[in-house]
Amino acid sequence: MSDNDTTQNVPDFSVHGFAAPIASAAIAAESVETFAVPSDVHAAKISACVSATYDNGKVCFTIPIIGKKCVSVPVHIPVGASLKICLSTCGSIIPTGAKCTLYVNNVAVYTFVVGRC
Repeated sequence: MSDNDTTQNVPDFSVHGFAAPIASAAIAAESVETFAVPSDVHAAKISACVSATYDNGKVCFTIPIIGKKCVSVPVHIPVGASLKICLSTCGSIIPTGAKCTLYVNNVAVYTFVVGRC
């Protein structure tokens, strides 16, 4: 999946957890004098699910490090629905944006990008 692909949902990490392997073994194998950051290390890679609110036609949520965002969504949000956003930041080393999926009552209904992916 490329960073520009917005057709697949970000997984619901609150259900599946964070099963991605950690690249620390590659870092530990390097000596101090020849230390180089492996190409698969993303120092500020964030994957999370956060609660969201719906107000005046916009869904609002707060992404760690990036801050509060409000976006218009082209889907109906029922009154009293449980909302959450699951996201993964994109960009190498420093995040340039986040690929997000809106879950309404634990069902993925809309995927979008905040920033640049």
